[in-house]
Amino acid sequence: MPTKISPDYKPSPRVSELLSIRYGVEVERAAEFIGHEMPAFLMYWEGTGKPKSNWDSTCLNWMDRNWESKKEAADKNHKRSPQGDVFDNALDRVKGVEEEKPKRSAYRFIPREESTETMTADEAFEALRGMTGVRL
Repeated sequence: MPTKISPDYKPSPRVSELLSIRYGVEVERAAEFIGHEMPAFLMYWEGTGKPKSNWDSTCLNWMDRNWESKKEAADKNHKRSPQGDVFDNALDRVKGVEEEKPKRSAYRFIPREESTETMTADEAFEALRGMTGVRL
């Protein structure tokens, strides 16, 4: 029998388990994500007032869609972040160039060492200064 969602609804642990299996993450990380998304889920379904037969299934579908959309957004932000390309910014500072550039993310680059660790503009400036020997 379909019911409206209860204001104190909490998904069963099975929802976290299925989400973790689907995305290859630890159950705790999936549960953390679900906990983060639950207020929006509850607000939406309380607002619609629509009855459902299986709230865990509805919850899993909601979390699945949000996981995908947040992952896509994170991937886009990973490529273009508000911090800008720190190496371009640092190089511009060395050259004395002050111009507005599109904002992009940057990665620490150390030859023959794989890394996707991000750094601040000041850290990039220092790394660039160390690589080029340029002092300002």
